[in-house]
Amino acid sequence: MPREVIDAVAPYVLNMHIKDFAFSRKEGWVGFTYSGAPLGEGLLDYDYMAGKIQPSQRNINQIVEHWLPWQDSEAETIRLENQWTQQSLEFLRSK
Repeated sequence: MPREVIDAVAPYVLNMHIKDFAFSRKEGWVGFTYSGAPLGEGLLDYDYMAGKIQPSQRNINQIVEHWLPWQDSEAETIRLENQWTQQSLEFLRSK
């Protein structure tokens, strides 16, 4: 259970690697894909995590990461990564 893990490790955290994630159904309706998602759009309970770890109060760095699915070309994947990075920064600044 994610909240149990957060509760257990929060006092020991020295930096945070922030990465959102999601599940989606595979084509053909057989199975699921576990993949990255733009920060704030996936299943990461950022507010709970940040509330327990208190990065601002404890001067803990938050490092933005992505688990970006391949977009059929290097250029399109890089374009999407840049978009996700900008969105992630805006999300974190809004908190």
